[in-house]
Amino acid sequence: MNDAQLSARRLRRFLWIILSLSILLVTSIEVVHYLRGGNFFEHLIEWIVEMLVVLVLILVAFREASRLNKQLNRQLEESLAQSIRQATLIQLSTKLAATHDEGDICQHLLQELQAATKHSRIEVFLIERVTGSRLRFGAALTGDVEDTQPVAPRMARLEIPLRAGQERLGGLVVEFDQARGISEAEHSLMVSAASLAALGIINARLFQEQLRQRLDAEEREAALRDRERDLHLFSEITQVALELLDYASLLQALADNLGKAFDADGALILLLEESSGHLKGEAAFGPLRPSARTLHYDPAEMVLGKQVLETGQSVAIQDALASNLINRRIAVELYIRSLLALPLIADNQKLGMALISYQAEHSFSPQEVSAGEQAARQMALAIAKGRALTNVQYRAQELEALQKATAALLSTLDLEKLLGQILDAAISAIPTAHRGSLHLLARDTGQLQVRAIQGYTDARIRALSRAAADSHVAHAVRERRPLLVRSAPAEQVNGQGEAASEVREVVSAIIAPLILAEDTLGAISLESYRANAFTPADLQLLVSFAATATTALQNAQLHAEVQKQAITDTLTGLYNRRGFNELGRREVERALRFGRPLTALMLDIDYFKNVNDLYGHLVGDKLLIGMSSRFLQELRQIDLLGRYGGDEFIALLPETDLPNALSVAERLRKVVAGATFASAALPVKVTLSAGVAALGTDVKDLTTLVQKADAALYEAKRLGRDRVVAL
Repeated sequence: MNDAQLSARRLRRFLWIILSLSILLVTSIEVVHYLRGGNFFEHLIEWIVEMLVVLVLILVAFREASRLNKQLNRQLEESLAQSIRQATLIQLSTKLAATHDEGDICQHLLQELQAATKHSRIEVFLIERVTGSRLRFGAALTGDVEDTQPVAPRMARLEIPLRAGQERLGGLVVEFDQARGISEAEHSLMVSAASLAALGIINARLFQEQLRQRLDAEEREAALRDRERDLHLFSEITQVALELLDYASLLQALADNLGKAFDADGALILLLEESSGHLKGEAAFGPLRPSARTLHYDPAEMVLGKQVLETGQSVAIQDALASNLINRRIAVELYIRSLLALPLIADNQKLGMALISYQAEHSFSPQEVSAGEQAARQMALAIAKGRALTNVQYRAQELEALQKATAALLSTLDLEKLLGQILDAAISAIPTAHRGSLHLLARDTGQLQVRAIQGYTDARIRALSRAAADSHVAHAVRERRPLLVRSAPAEQVNGQGEAASEVREVVSAIIAPLILAEDTLGAISLESYRANAFTPADLQLLVSFAATATTALQNAQLHAEVQKQAITDTLTGLYNRRGFNELGRREVERALRFGRPLTALMLDIDYFKNVNDLYGHLVGDKLLIGMSSRFLQELRQIDLLGRYGGDEFIALLPETDLPNALSVAERLRKVVAGATFASAALPVKVTLSAGVAALGTDVKDLTTLVQKADAALYEAKRLGRDRVVAL
């Protein structure tokens, strides 16, 4: 029930109430008059007349009230309909202002009109500007407006065009019941809504055109930026190549330029190793920069590298974790989610590949791929040029190193001096070496000894260190072949346990054995604090250097052997007085220079003359030889022991203070006292007296030190022999 019907019903109810009250009132008045006296028929006639008058008046008033009520209801409905139409237009205008899509505009028009007019079959169509075809929205109608099929007799159609000036954009088609028709207000609403929609479509088309122009401008600007970036990258690559940086710096500069030019998270240059054919990291931009040179990949492990190098074509991968071209572990290790792999090929020579990587998914445009390929071609030329220059430099270094070794060969026959010169020349020829050592095989024991060092701070290392049997140096000597150690703990390189605190945990090394015909003299080992610091070319240079140095070493060893015979006691094999004085002065100078302790022991066999008198000089000589052997067993290798004359022995103890020297002397005395020396007759037992002295403020040369030790020995003999005395 609508508002008009409800109002009419209320009015009729009010009419019956008034009529009932009027009948009651008139009847009451006439009954009162009748009771006061009067004729019944007269009062009945008056009541009828009065009721007729009242009824006429009430009916007239009711008719007028009904007319006024209908007029008010009609005005109210028109006002409400007008409000709805205005709200519909406002709502439609608001929606159209917020959209720039023609289809959305048509849908908004349909929704608002269907809600406002209650016509269920409404359609909007747009005319395509190029082909003239129609794009429809809303309830499907049979056929176009111009070519309609017969419809039900009570249905009719209304088309309202969508126009912008003289251009027809489309139309609004309404199918309605002829009996109900379309009111003027509905028609006005549809016309107004169609005008708003046409204006919205024009605005949408203008917006799309502006958007397209802006996008075109942005694309042109982006293309210009990409072109500028590419030109800048190519210029940087050319400049780097022309500046003739060292090879490592050249590769690093290329990686940095590549990563920055593409605004990438990382860039990596992997080059093929000539010896193994594996891909090896050389330089990187981004998080891999510190560890780039530690990366090694077998082609079977990195399918991507194999494909890129075999085909010579670049490969773009949007999701490396899901690709079968790259191992998932490698993708995680290289911080890669998306990558562009570029072949590095110059003059048909496959050098390796460059990777441009992103840690998030990235779609590579054809322009990016093309720019990357051009950059890779220039990079390959720069790398090939850098390699050629590096090879020239290596050859020059090799010649210089060989000349230096030859100069050392001609300059000295002093073995210790020559060893240091050879090691210095080797390290100078290969700058990536941070330290080195030269090992020689001892002729008597066959033990591999460190005879020269470079890069250590502890001067005792050469004397204390021995190359372990399982070290790389020992392996190179045993196998008589050079070794390239890419990464290994320092103790595995040369077995220098005492030096472990002076090196980093991981080092790389190159080792060349010193081979002369069928003999192996030792080995040269050059080491670096950085893993993978050396190349096969470095190793080859060291091998050439070692071959030249071997002859010099052999000559120096022969000369040293002759010199040793001149300073060695022929009976005991210990240093004679001349040899002891020469080497002893060096030890005293070193101790004074570095402020280190040094002590001397003067040792004498008690009553040795009696041994000669009782058993003969042959037994005496055997006793001296056995005594020498006992002393060598008890003393350290760094201690200097000599036969000072007759039955007197002298020893220098480096890095040993007076209390410790007394302890050593007492130990020697007890060893001799407890030993039995065999002879042809009876076993011989002897005792030992010892004098001990130390460098100090009053003792600053070898002569004074020996004199003071000799004085202490004299005091031990004076006190009864078989004792140790210190002064």
